[in-house]
Amino acid sequence: MLTIYSLHVWFASDKPCCMKSSSLRHPVAVLRQLCGMYQQQFADEIAGCSRIYLQKIEQTPAFGGQKISERLAMQIAHNTGVSIDWLLAADPAAPPVDELGSAYTPESFEWHRAGFKKGEARSRSIGFPLRYAMTIAGIGCAAGNQGKAKLFMWRLREFLDRSSKEFGFDREAFNSVGIVLGKAKLLHRICFHDKGFDLSILSDPRIKSAITRAAKNRMPGDQIRVDVTLPPESRTKGSSRRPRKGKSASSVRRPSASRAGGNAGK
Repeated sequence: MLTIYSLHVWFASDKPCCMKSSSLRHPVAVLRQLCGMYQQQFADEIAGCSRIYLQKIEQTPAFGGQKISERLAMQIAHNTGVSIDWLLAADPAAPPVDELGSAYTPESFEWHRAGFKKGEARSRSIGFPLRYAMTIAGIGCAAGNQGKAKLFMWRLREFLDRSSKEFGFDREAFNSVGIVLGKAKLLHRICFHDKGFDLSILSDPRIKSAITRAAKNRMPGDQIRVDVTLPPESRTKGSSRRPRKGKSASSVRRPSASRAGGNAGK
């Protein structure tokens, strides 16, 4: 009698390299696998949420999951050093990067976590807002070409007002940047406008003088209103205006004031 034994062998590893990862549909799943963590461990130590909630984030709304919140993205970015922009973009195909835009690797995570254990904050958020000036100019000019410059400016102001209410406003930083920008006189002449707007009117010396007076002691970027009344230009004796066709200059007669008034009364 022949007996055949089936032997099943499982190999255990301390690195969860073959973990189930919701098909890596979200950057959070990509990051978790890069960090070598199971969902429960990542939820407890990194995300600070339940495993079920983390699982829904990794599934994404397209597959019945949920969209990652800004609060959760900030928490994960703070605890790992990964870019919050990369997390919120929700593109799992994009390579992970840190806050400075450099490639994020398992070594990056280990270095960041080692700082936490030592009580060192190895992550600092940093931003360069003036980089967006070119983007604002590009969008503003595109809006102007469609005759919507005023609408774009209104939306931009609304966004800035909401942000100011949420985060506050640092007047000292505002003044410091204003001093630097104030030295770049050319920046005051950069603007976008609706297509067809006659910019030549701004070269009028009377308007230039009024703008200069109104902008005195104001910070760059402050909005000012200038009301200017331009009287009609008086014509000299040597005017180049031509009489109507068929009549010479000497044959053009104007009615006297009394005659004109008489005709008007009839």
